[in-house]
Amino acid sequence: MTDLADPSATDRPGQIVTAARTLLEQEGPEALTMRRLAARVGITAPSLYKHFPDKSSVVNALAGVMLRETAEALEAAEAAAPGSFPALATAYRTHA
Repeated sequence: MTDLADPSATDRPGQIVTAARTLLEQEGPEALTMRRLAARVGITAPSLYKHFPDKSSVVNALAGVMLRETAEALEAAEAAAPGSFPALATAYRTHA
C-alpha cells in the first residue's frame, strides 16, 4: 500500500482515509463501514462524524487521493517520454 497523504498522529482525516483504503484493499467494499473504520483508527464510530459527515464523504476523499496518485504517475510518465502513449499506458497499468 502506498502512503496516501502522509498522515501523522495529528492528521485524523488522513488516518481515516488511510484506514478506509486498507479495509477496501484487504477485505473489499462490504468491509468499509463506519464502525469498522473507527476501530481501525482507534476511535469510536460517532467520533468519525467530527471529520466526515457520512461514509460517502470518506469514499469521496479516498477517491480524490487515488485520482491524485494516478495523475502523478501519468504526469511522471509524460515527463519521461513526452507524447508517448505506450509510456502512459505502461505507467497506468503499473500504477493500477
